[in-house]
Amino acid sequence: MEKLVQNMLFERIMEQFFGARTRGIATSRENNREVKKRFKEAIRKLIKHANTIETNIDYKEKILSQLESLEKKAGKEYLSQETILRLLSLCGLLFGYDEFDGKIHTNVYYCQRSGKEYTGFSGLDLLRKMESNENNIIAYRKKLVKSLKEEKLSNYKISVILNTSEKEIGKLTKK
Repeated sequence: MEKLVQNMLFERIMEQFFGARTRGIATSRENNREVKKRFKEAIRKLIKHANTIETNIDYKEKILSQLESLEKKAGKEYLSQETILRLLSLCGLLFGYDEFDGKIHTNVYYCQRSGKEYTGFSGLDLLRKMESNENNIIAYRKKLVKSLKEEKLSNYKISVILNTSEKEIGKLTKK
């Protein structure tokens, strides 16, 4: 019975991200390669969505860093499939995937509260920076923007090249 419950949990959480196309995949949970592939697809979908969040660069960087870290760990033996499924489900809910059809039904808005300038315990910030790898999306975008700026391109031209807003380019150049 436990196996059936685990299989159904896998299928339902994959439906949360991909909708009807993942119906009937419950038994594929027993195939580690298939599970790893599905986990990575779901996490990549979250990364893509997180990259569109209108918030400050530091916060977005933290979200992306954690998701990328989860993506790397998703196929490791020492994390149980149920743990990863629960984390994926939670991430899905936090990003607005609250139904089982692969679509966002709840728009989530992020905003910085007043008084947030104080970052708290600096040791925690240092730990986060150490944890954050240089291979994340924001870091690449910053390097790319810096390189394009050196070529004397305007924020507008850079925003067209990167298919993003001038406001986002401004945020990337501040840091």
